[in-house]
Amino acid sequence: AGYELFTWNNGVHDNNLIIKDDLTYFLGDHKITGGISFEHQMTDNAYMRNGTGYYRYNSIDDFFAGAAPETVALTYGYDGELNPAARVRFNKYAVYGQDEWNVNDNFKLTYGLRLELLSFNNKDLMTNQAIYDYTQTNCGVAVDTGKWPTSKITASPRIGFSWDVFGDKSLKFRGGTGLFSGRLPLVFFTNMPTNSGM
Repeated sequence: AGYELFTWNNGVHDNNLIIKDDLTYFLGDHKITGGISFEHQMTDNAYMRNGTGYYRYNSIDDFFAGAAPETVALTYGYDGELNPAARVRFNKYAVYGQDEWNVNDNFKLTYGLRLELLSFNNKDLMTNQAIYDYTQTNCGVAVDTGKWPTSKITASPRIGFSWDVFGDKSLKFRGGTGLFSGRLPLVFFTNMPTNSGM
């Protein structure tokens, strides 16, 4: 009975800005495309599981008799906020190039490479000093909850083909492989600072 436990005051904002520019150059049987892109994404998530309270009794008789509940849970917002929201922001920079090569009238080969750099905004997190001190003393390596992962360049190569077997478009084989990455589900990232109270 009562309010369910997981969506009270739940709210997600997801703002995105994407700027990209591509250039295409035709050279004989080749269609060469290159470009750059910039993506900024900000997500904040208000999530207070058990925000309205949660009481579990051993039996319905205990509830009607006014007995103490077996389990009680109530979530409070940190820093005195009634409905705090954790925020995550990142920037993604990319440069890429691709060649579509018409080897002959029936066969096209496409290959390319994309380089990306993901950069987080560390102002969105706070250091939990208790965890930092404990891990430094007992583990030999301090864990700083106020820092996102270090930015690294990722390389995503890809290659694909299209083969018109009879040259009349009645039977085509297509295939390809490569490394592809999509958007980060930042709403999941916001659970780390929220659930740790930081």
